[in-house]
This record gives sequence, structure tokens and C-alpha cells, in this order.
Amino acid sequence: MIARLNVYMGGRVAQELICGEDEVTLGADLEQAAHLARVMDTKYGKSMNTKTRLLIKKEVRELLDFPFNNAKNILTTHINEHHTLCIA
Repeated sequence: MIARLNVYMGGRVAQELICGEDEVTLGADLEQAAHLARVMDTKYGKSMNTKTRLLIKKEVRELLDFPFNNAKNILTTHINEHHTLCIA
């Protein structure tokens, strides 16, 4: 599941780095990532009570932060290769 989050966030970060934050069109990927993170937390985690909605939201965000930052680090490190692939 973490690998899937990495893929979702990788596409988003790639678009941000190449096109700019204002031009990102992968809203569906972010929705899928958020859904998966929510399932990971509510189904497999500890936050099952409806009173913990804010906690779930916070934990979902934390689950998405690592894959996002990981993808950004990888794509920034290999930005030249990324540009080459986009041009090809």
C-alpha cells in the first residue's frame, strides 16, 4: 500500500516540478491516494471511532506526506533525466 501511495504522489510531484504547482491536473491521483491512506488508517489502523474524524484526517495527511516528499526528493535528484524523458 505504501508503494501505491508512492506511485500516486510521484505522478503529482512530477507534474508540479515540470509544469508548476498551479498546473497540476492529477486531482484523481490525489483523491485515490487520500482514499487509500484513509482505508489504511481506518481499516488497518486504530482510528475506528467516529469521534476521531480529525485524528483520521491528520493521520491520512501524515500517510501522504512521506510518499509526497519521497517522490519529490527522487524526482528533484534526477531532474535532468526527468526532463529528458518528458522531451522524448
